[in-house]
Amino acid sequence: MNVCCARKSATHLTGLGRRNMPNYSNSFPPFAIYPGDSVSVFNNENPTPPQASQQVAIGNVYGEDDVGVSAIITYASAPTSVQIDIQMADVDADASYITVATTSQTGGDQLNVNTARHKFVRARKVAQSGGGAVTVTIAR
Repeated sequence: MNVCCARKSATHLTGLGRRNMPNYSNSFPPFAIYPGDSVSVFNNENPTPPQASQQVAIGNVYGEDDVGVSAIITYASAPTSVQIDIQMADVDADASYITVATTSQTGGDQLNVNTARHKFVRARKVAQSGGGAVTVTIAR
């Protein structure tokens, strides 16, 4: 599978017609993050909305309390308007992700979400007018 990175989704042909595929491949298991880890799922990028980021598995640490997940959102230059969703799922399939937090702060934001019963997390750029590239870092 080829991964497209030209700021738009690849198009996948199916017997039922055409559908957009995410910029990031999900054919390999996603990276797992554990307490103390962080990963940039959008790294100074400007994808065309709506676009989901790379997904990240939430590593399970036995015998320890869950420390939750934070999403730190920054922009190269402040957009006029924006909406970024943080989505979580139990199964790494596009249709399984649900929005657990949303931000429209044009100066950036930090969202803290509870990971109870969720195994995967990603960011989704829903809309953006003006401004520069976005960086979304998922941290535990």
